[in-house]
Amino acid sequence: MRKLPVLFLLLSLFLFTQCSTENTPIYSLTTNVNPSEAGSINPSSGEYDEGTEVELMASPNEHWIFNGWQGDHSGNQNPASIVMDSDKSITAQFIKRDYPLTINVEGEGHVEEEIIQQKTTDYPHGTIVQLTANPAEGWEFIEWSGHLDGSENPQTITIQDETSVNALFEEIKYSIDVNTEGEGSINLNPNKDFYVYGDEVIITVETENDWNFVHWKGDLEGTDNPQKITINQNINAIAVLDNSPFDGGNGSEQYPYMISTIYQLQEIINYTNKHFIQIDDINADETREWNDGKGFQSIGDDIIRFRGSYDGRNFKIDQLYIDRESEIHMGLFGFIDNATIDNVILTNAFVNGSSDSGGLIGQSENGKVYNAHVSGIVKSNGVNVGGLMGRNRNGEILFSSSNCDVSTSGFFRVGGLVGFNLGTIENSFSNGKVSSDSPAVGGLVGLNWSLIKNSYSIAEVHGEENVGGLVAINSGGTIENSYSHGTVHGYSEVGGLVGLNSNGGKVTTSMSVSEVIGQVDVGGLIGLNGEEVQKNYCDMVASNQDNCIGRGITEGVTGLTTTQMTGSSAQENMADFDWETVWNTTSGYPILRWQEE
Repeated sequence: MRKLPVLFLLLSLFLFTQCSTENTPIYSLTTNVNPSEAGSINPSSGEYDEGTEVELMASPNEHWIFNGWQGDHSGNQNPASIVMDSDKSITAQFIKRDYPLTINVEGEGHVEEEIIQQKTTDYPHGTIVQLTANPAEGWEFIEWSGHLDGSENPQTITIQDETSVNALFEEIKYSIDVNTEGEGSINLNPNKDFYVYGDEVIITVETENDWNFVHWKGDLEGTDNPQKITINQNINAIAVLDNSPFDGGNGSEQYPYMISTIYQLQEIINYTNKHFIQIDDINADETREWNDGKGFQSIGDDIIRFRGSYDGRNFKIDQLYIDRESEIHMGLFGFIDNATIDNVILTNAFVNGSSDSGGLIGQSENGKVYNAHVSGIVKSNGVNVGGLMGRNRNGEILFSSSNCDVSTSGFFRVGGLVGFNLGTIENSFSNGKVSSDSPAVGGLVGLNWSLIKNSYSIAEVHGEENVGGLVAINSGGTIENSYSHGTVHGYSEVGGLVGLNSNGGKVTTSMSVSEVIGQVDVGGLIGLNGEEVQKNYCDMVASNQDNCIGRGITEGVTGLTTTQMTGSSAQENMADFDWETVWNTTSGYPILRWQEE
């Protein structure tokens, strides 16, 4: 009977223990790895009784490092101890291990690093980097070494460990290969087998047997000799030489022949399709003794015409002498065809020829003359004679002048600038004296069939029939914005500006302030006018004539006094003139604006 309580007590204790165990909470632990391939956690996910203390260990794989806990646990302590007092989800964070990339350079240059796979300031494991070797000037990339090899550039490399790359650069060796076309040799200073970037070299062409250096072609350009260069590439060039009698050039437009003597000037007769430049003043006085006193032989004739170009570059040709009174097309240039004559200055010239003769050019067909000036004496016993040019056919004369004593005997079409104009004359003038006992004597032009614009004459003019201060006969031509201011002497059809205006000739916005002396059909502006003219003026006082038009159509001309045409009052009294762009007032008579430029 006494054992029963003990058994009862033991049974009660057992039942109490069982009930307590069944009532203890159980919690789940979920573990993750980010990124999944970076490592592992031990222990992994599982269930634990409340209060259980669990130690978590994050283990990185190769090339990764642990970077802290996230979720229901934080910090970067590893291993980490947690107490299970609730369900928990914990993530181990990993990042790629960083490795240094060492780049060494041999020679002069640098290597650019560009991350291809991702943008970061570091180089985590697996980062793909593109390396570009950039040589300094005068250097070249040769090859990679270290963790890269070969000569491919640029080249990529994947960072998987500590990485070292070497880039090899070598200084470029440049060569100079220069030859000649023609007889000559090349001198190099310094003369070496090879050169490096930045070397300075003087290259000189030594000519032989009357050959002249013309220009470089290839890797060298221009006409400098010697030529100083700074090496930055291989040089392959040719020195072009020419064996003409000139100072240089080859007669092309780019490299014209160079003229510095009267002998070279005369030699142009054998090179009439070439191009020339004058490089010095020329004294031509000795031409008086040439060819048994006939002097210089004009360049070009009606058979062998000059078709090139000549640029005098404002150097002078002094004392040119031509005395060939029985020969046509006389002048420095006898006959030009589609040629260009620029910047020529003839001083103290003497030209005596037959028809189509002038100080500079006998006859021009489609030629262009710009900024040419002649002074001296021009004589002829034929037609079409001018201080600058005998006959201008379909050509241009621009910004040119003549200050010559021009005369003929018994023949006509004589002009201070041009004898017979069938082309264009603009911004040009004549001075000096023009005289003949034949018809058609003009201060600027003898016979005009085309255009004279913005031009003037201050020449003294003497003739018999059809005598004009600017133009003797304007037959179907146009005279615009032009004037005369000289003295005009003649017998019939004498005008301060034009002797005879006929056959549709136009005279507009022009004036004459010339003294006019004659007997029959004499006018301050036009002697005999058969056409309508417009907006013109003449000085009735200076002309000593009662009328601006000697005979014919009088409309389109206004006679004024000297006071009305001079000073500031000219603009008011000559209202038809273009005072903004063409004319300008002075203390005296108006002038053309280009005269002041």
